[in-house]
Amino acid sequence: MFLRFLAIATLKWFTLHFLSALLIVFVLPASWQGFELSIPVWILSFAVAFGFAEWAFKLKIPDKKTISYFLIIWIIASFTLQILQAQFIMGSALYAINSIDMYVQYLLEIAAILLAARATTIRKFHSVMSEGMED
Repeated sequence: MFLRFLAIATLKWFTLHFLSALLIVFVLPASWQGFELSIPVWILSFAVAFGFAEWAFKLKIPDKKTISYFLIIWIIASFTLQILQAQFIMGSALYAINSIDMYVQYLLEIAAILLAARATTIRKFHSVMSEGMED
Protein backbone atom coordinates (compact mmCIF):
# COMPACT_ATOMS: atom_id res chain seq x y z
CA MET A 1 0.00 0.00 0.00
CA PHE A 2 2.75 2.46 0.94
CA LEU A 3 4.79 1.72 -2.16
CA ARG A 4 1.68 2.07 -4.32
CA PHE A 5 0.86 5.44 -2.73
CA LEU A 6 4.46 6.60 -3.22
CA ALA A 7 4.40 5.54 -6.87
CA ILE A 8 1.09 7.33 -7.46
CA ALA A 9 2.32 10.53 -5.76
CA THR A 10 5.56 10.49 -7.77
CA LEU A 11 3.77 9.79 -11.04
CA LYS A 12 1.34 12.62 -10.25
CA TRP A 13 4.23 15.04 -9.73
CA PHE A 14 5.83 14.20 -13.07
CA THR A 15 2.48 14.24 -14.89
CA LEU A 16 1.54 17.59 -13.38
CA HIS A 17 4.86 19.17 -14.33
CA PHE A 18 4.60 17.83 -17.88
CA LEU A 19 1.01 19.05 -18.30
CA SER A 20 1.86 22.41 -16.69
CA ALA A 21 4.72 22.91 -19.14
CA LEU A 22 2.42 22.07 -22.06
CA LEU A 23 -0.23 24.45 -20.69
CA ILE A 24 2.21 27.32 -20.21
CA VAL A 25 4.05 26.88 -23.50
CA PHE A 26 1.23 26.05 -25.90
CA VAL A 27 -2.05 27.33 -24.41
CA LEU A 28 -1.56 30.39 -22.21
CA PRO A 29 -0.59 33.77 -23.67
CA ALA A 30 3.10 34.64 -23.41
CA SER A 31 2.29 37.98 -21.76
CA TRP A 32 0.84 36.33 -18.64
CA GLN A 33 3.00 36.47 -15.52
CA GLY A 34 2.70 35.84 -11.80
CA PHE A 35 -0.75 34.94 -10.53
CA GLU A 36 -2.25 35.09 -14.02
CA LEU A 37 -0.09 32.07 -14.81
CA SER A 38 -0.51 30.41 -11.42
CA ILE A 39 -4.32 30.22 -11.42
CA PRO A 40 -4.65 27.91 -14.49
CA VAL A 41 -1.82 25.75 -13.13
CA TRP A 42 -3.58 25.54 -9.75
CA ILE A 43 -6.79 24.43 -11.46
CA LEU A 44 -4.83 21.84 -13.42
CA SER A 45 -3.13 20.73 -10.20
CA PHE A 46 -6.50 20.26 -8.49
CA ALA A 47 -7.84 18.20 -11.40
CA VAL A 48 -4.74 16.02 -11.67
CA ALA A 49 -4.62 15.47 -7.90
CA PHE A 50 -8.29 14.49 -7.88
CA GLY A 51 -7.75 12.01 -10.70
CA PHE A 52 -4.72 10.39 -9.12
CA ALA A 53 -6.39 10.24 -5.71
CA GLU A 54 -9.39 8.51 -7.29
CA TRP A 55 -6.96 6.01 -8.77
CA ALA A 56 -5.30 5.47 -5.39
CA PHE A 57 -8.61 4.83 -3.62
CA LYS A 58 -10.18 2.59 -6.27
CA LEU A 59 -9.43 -0.71 -4.53
CA LYS A 60 -11.46 -0.21 -1.35
CA ILE A 61 -13.43 2.32 0.62
CA PRO A 62 -10.85 4.67 2.12
CA ASP A 63 -10.90 4.97 5.89
CA LYS A 64 -9.33 7.80 7.90
CA LYS A 65 -6.10 5.86 8.39
CA THR A 66 -5.67 5.20 4.67
CA ILE A 67 -6.43 8.81 3.79
CA SER A 68 -3.93 10.02 6.39
CA TYR A 69 -1.20 7.72 5.10
CA PHE A 70 -1.88 8.79 1.54
CA LEU A 71 -1.80 12.50 2.45
CA ILE A 72 1.47 12.15 4.35
CA ILE A 73 3.14 10.19 1.56
CA TRP A 74 1.73 12.60 -1.04
CA ILE A 75 3.06 15.71 0.70
CA ILE A 76 6.48 14.20 1.46
CA ALA A 77 6.93 12.94 -2.11
CA SER A 78 5.72 16.17 -3.72
CA PHE A 79 7.78 18.43 -1.45
CA THR A 80 10.92 16.32 -1.83
CA LEU A 81 10.66 16.28 -5.61
CA GLN A 82 9.98 20.02 -5.65
CA ILE A 83 13.05 20.71 -3.50
CA LEU A 84 15.19 18.51 -5.77
CA GLN A 85 13.91 20.35 -8.82
CA ALA A 86 14.66 23.73 -7.26
CA GLN A 87 18.12 22.56 -6.24
CA PHE A 88 19.01 21.28 -9.71
CA ILE A 89 17.43 24.06 -11.78
CA MET A 90 17.88 27.16 -9.60
CA GLY A 91 20.79 26.07 -7.44
CA SER A 92 18.99 26.45 -4.11
CA ALA A 93 16.22 24.56 -2.38
CA LEU A 94 15.04 27.81 -0.79
CA TYR A 95 13.16 28.65 -3.98
CA ALA A 96 10.80 25.73 -3.31
CA ILE A 97 10.57 26.34 0.43
CA ASN A 98 9.77 30.05 0.11
CA SER A 99 7.28 29.69 -2.74
CA ILE A 100 3.77 30.78 -1.80
CA ASP A 101 2.53 29.29 -5.08
CA MET A 102 3.60 25.83 -3.99
CA TYR A 103 1.83 26.10 -0.65
CA VAL A 104 -1.40 27.15 -2.36
CA GLN A 105 -0.98 24.25 -4.78
CA TYR A 106 -0.45 21.80 -1.89
CA LEU A 107 -3.59 23.07 -0.14
CA LEU A 108 -5.59 22.61 -3.34
CA GLU A 109 -4.16 19.12 -3.78
CA ILE A 110 -5.09 18.20 -0.20
CA ALA A 111 -8.61 19.46 -0.84
CA ALA A 112 -8.75 17.39 -4.05
CA ILE A 113 -7.58 14.27 -2.20
CA LEU A 114 -10.18 14.71 0.53
CA LEU A 115 -12.87 15.35 -2.08
CA ALA A 116 -11.80 12.26 -4.04
CA ALA A 117 -11.89 10.15 -0.86
CA ARG A 118 -15.39 11.42 -0.09
CA ALA A 119 -16.58 10.82 -3.67
CA THR A 120 -15.11 7.31 -3.67
CA THR A 121 -16.74 6.52 -0.33
CA ILE A 122 -20.15 7.74 -1.49
CA ARG A 123 -19.90 5.95 -4.84
CA LYS A 124 -18.83 2.64 -3.26
CA PHE A 125 -21.47 2.97 -0.55
CA HIS A 126 -24.20 3.45 -3.15
CA SER A 127 -22.81 0.53 -5.12
CA VAL A 128 -22.93 -1.75 -2.09
CA MET A 129 -26.40 -0.56 -1.05
CA SER A 130 -27.87 -1.07 -4.52
CA GLU A 131 -26.54 -4.61 -5.02
CA GLY A 132 -29.64 -6.29 -3.61
CA MET A 133 -32.17 -3.97 -5.22
CA GLU A 134 -34.17 -4.78 -8.32
CA ASP A 135 -35.34 -2.23 -10.84
